[in-house]
Amino acid sequence: MKNKVKSKTIEIINNYANKKNTIDENSSILNVGIDSIGFIMLVVDLEDQFGIEIDIQNLLSNGYTDIYIKDLIKEINYELEKENKNE
Repeated sequence: MKNKVKSKTIEIINNYANKKNTIDENSSILNVGIDSIGFIMLVVDLEDQFGIEIDIQNLLSNGYTDIYIKDLIKEINYELEKENKNE
C-alpha cells in the first residue's frame, strides 16, 4: 500500500510541477517548481484522490520551503492508517 501511495503521490505532483526533472521523494516542493498556491491545489487534489484530510499545519511547521515529497507521502500514509483504525 505504501508504495502505491508513493507512486500515486509522485504522479499527482508531476501534474503540478513546473520543473519536470527527476522527481522523487527527496525532492522539495519548492525545487520541483510548485509555489504556495500550487501547493494548496496539490493538497486538495491529494485529499480528493486518497479520501483523507491532510494536516497542512503539520506540514508547514518548518516553513513552506522545507516541505519534501517524502513529508507529503508520510502524512498521507499517516492519515490513511488513521482512517483504517476508525473503520
